[in-house]
Amino acid sequence: MAAAVISPTAPESPSPKTMVLAGAQWGDEGKGKVVDFLINHHKFDVVARFQGGHNAGHTVIVNGHKYIFRLLPSGTATPHAVNVIGNGCVVNVEHFFEELAINKIPELFPDWASRFKMSDRAQLIFKVHAEVDAANEQERGKKMKLGTTLNGIGPAYVNKAARNGLRVGDLLGNFNIFTKRYLAINDFWQRTYPDIEVDTTAEILCLELLRERLKDLNIVCDTSLYLHRAIKSGLKVFFEGAQGVMLDLDHGNYPVATSNNTTSGGACTGLGVPIRSVGDVVGVVKAYQTRYGRAPGPFPTEQLNDVGRRIITEGGEVSVYESWLDRRVGWLDLFLLRSSAIVNGFTCFALTKIDIFDKFDEIKVGIGYTKNGVPLEAPPVCNKDFDDIRVEYATLPGWLSDTTTIRDYAELPQKAKDFVEYVEKYVGVPVKYVSVGPERDAVIVR
Repeated sequence: MAAAVISPTAPESPSPKTMVLAGAQWGDEGKGKVVDFLINHHKFDVVARFQGGHNAGHTVIVNGHKYIFRLLPSGTATPHAVNVIGNGCVVNVEHFFEELAINKIPELFPDWASRFKMSDRAQLIFKVHAEVDAANEQERGKKMKLGTTLNGIGPAYVNKAARNGLRVGDLLGNFNIFTKRYLAINDFWQRTYPDIEVDTTAEILCLELLRERLKDLNIVCDTSLYLHRAIKSGLKVFFEGAQGVMLDLDHGNYPVATSNNTTSGGACTGLGVPIRSVGDVVGVVKAYQTRYGRAPGPFPTEQLNDVGRRIITEGGEVSVYESWLDRRVGWLDLFLLRSSAIVNGFTCFALTKIDIFDKFDEIKVGIGYTKNGVPLEAPPVCNKDFDDIRVEYATLPGWLSDTTTIRDYAELPQKAKDFVEYVEKYVGVPVKYVSVGPERDAVIVR
């Protein structure tokens, strides 16, 4: 099966005023590093996270200091950037303060609160949500587990959809009304999961203290209005997504997906900005494929062999959540990536971790699926239909050369450039950024 060629999309603007970034695979593509680079390279004034909660794991390394951002936007380590947690996010307020402390943000950036905004419409995560998350996974059994991070993200979005959740603005409002509704949420879940136990009295006391801390910081506001004014005044705004398109609630490997929309379109609903405000759309794609180690979903190009073990070792592919848990790994799946590009409307790619292949003799990429001998036009909808999939691969020669110090595309080994250009030709999206290491400056801009 020959590689399909799609006409490239429109080129990225030379100096974008707004930019959306979304993961093009199953998450773990290196979005944190790419966000950090882009907001500094293009001098973005605002970084706005539009979905998810503290189930992300965006790693940013600046001057040898490693930050791991789960809920905090990746611009938190950039002194000039205002950071926004949008209405599409779900917020565990206790974790919010813990993450600030773990990353030493108040120490390193004493003015951090002056450049931080949290939506008053963002839903809240409580302890009962994490308990329900764990109970639900246990109930599903080994074969049906979703591989959730057990942080309560999904159950919090359930309350949002059921219209009985609580938002950040509610926490700062009448606390007596808030407490009654909080207890109702616990009752709602305990009717379904009678064995879960939550010390609601202790959590109410904790929430009251957290409420005062948020009030003192004066960071909670109507972030949609803030972003509207920022864009209108000419500020450059970056919309940051978490996870990846193949985990999207609608377009991912349902039900082994996350509980919200991870595609670029989620930026509009998750931040309250109109479609016309969206400029460039950057898809982050790793040079190979990975999935969270607990996730049981389909993975056609997975390598459960020496190749896979080598990628895990060379790429440091362990979970951000559990350092002992390897990620699932495999060859880059261009057939899936093309589907991701169609859904997201990527104007360009940021291709990460090509340096991991510096010592590989050959590299494979998936270029098509067949089922019962019949070529497929698109990936299957039902996960069960992936069982009999046969992947067709293209084999590309490795470059056997160190790329980690290269900052000019012209200086890349020809075979490395052939790999990059094969990806963009097959998918029909130009590769604008090539990452060759974990540091902020280890990026080649084409």
